[in-house]
Amino acid sequence: MRSKSKSEGMSLVNFFTIAEAALIFGVRKKQIYDWIQAGRLRVFQLGRGEHATRIRRQDLDKLIKALRNGELEIPNNPVSPDESTHPST
Repeated sequence: MRSKSKSEGMSLVNFFTIAEAALIFGVRKKQIYDWIQAGRLRVFQLGRGEHATRIRRQDLDKLIKALRNGELEIPNNPVSPDESTHPST
């Protein structure tokens, strides 16, 4: 059996946009950017512009674990699914 190369393991399926991450956590995109600024989420640039920013699945999993362990809290600021992807937030 052939082992996977690094490039094969880094498919886009393992990456999420800022908007997708916001939907996963039920927060506004601004909260995702706040977590990035605070060093809670690592991002990768796959090109130019906002839409080229991606977050690895494993980094989202780490954030989920921190939330479950009480190391981090989601702000008590309810957001509807439409708001989390709205460009102005």
